[in-house]
Amino acid sequence: MSARAPTFLHALSWRSFASKAPQATKPTSQAAGQAHRVRNTIQASPIKAGNIGQLALKVARQGDVVLFNARSQRSYVLSAYGLSAFCFAYAVYNSNAVFRDPLTVLPMWQQALFGGICVTMSVMGTLFFTRTSHMIRKITAIKSQGHTYIRFEVRRLMPFTKPYQIEVLPSQVSISKRLVISEQAAKRFEGESRKLGPEDGAPSFFKAPVQKLSRGLWRLFLSVRQVFTSEDFILMQIEGRKATFRLDSNGYVSSDLYALGNPVRFTGKK
Repeated sequence: MSARAPTFLHALSWRSFASKAPQATKPTSQAAGQAHRVRNTIQASPIKAGNIGQLALKVARQGDVVLFNARSQRSYVLSAYGLSAFCFAYAVYNSNAVFRDPLTVLPMWQQALFGGICVTMSVMGTLFFTRTSHMIRKITAIKSQGHTYIRFEVRRLMPFTKPYQIEVLPSQVSISKRLVISEQAAKRFEGESRKLGPEDGAPSFFKAPVQKLSRGLWRLFLSVRQVFTSEDFILMQIEGRKATFRLDSNGYVSSDLYALGNPVRFTGKK
């Protein structure tokens, strides 16, 4: 593990990349307690990475073990749907204004240019819409028929539908894209943490409406940026499935997830 890891981890307060849920006893500060839990998770990863036998033993002893639980994906999904709707509306309106009911007849090169823009906007709208699919809601290690299985709950493409489940053996799961941590990312996380503050200590809307509104707008901005860049997503492959499943690292992540592979890579490390 890189010696720069603790510097990065101290910057986290909103990002709940943690090995355990928040405790009832309060530490010196919530941000410090969060950073301490994240540091323990990352430092434990080299020992636990790929140790499926230890995970199977824990499942046999304790029952179902939650490996990942996504945060609320509402803002991300609404942002993706909003951007998709804007792109399609732009394409339809401009194609109608240029080709079907033009106020003035444009030269052919301008029509071709507007046609290319409309096609590009349609493609972008489709891309934004499809990015709401194959998002992992929850990962649980379960015991079934004497074997340890990994159960995935995955969001469907269409809204207002229940997520579907996939149960596979741990050996059938692989991580195709890890979360890369760099100094630039650490600075960005630190800036976002200062703006958002600790999640659990945020006051209600009626007590602090301005702060709550500011927090919501900033979270919306982060969701829109995430839709464009796909940052903070860990990509996972399941044997027998063509789709690539996306895990949002901002959710609750147990250290037991490292039994499936190490999802984090620090820049500067091989």
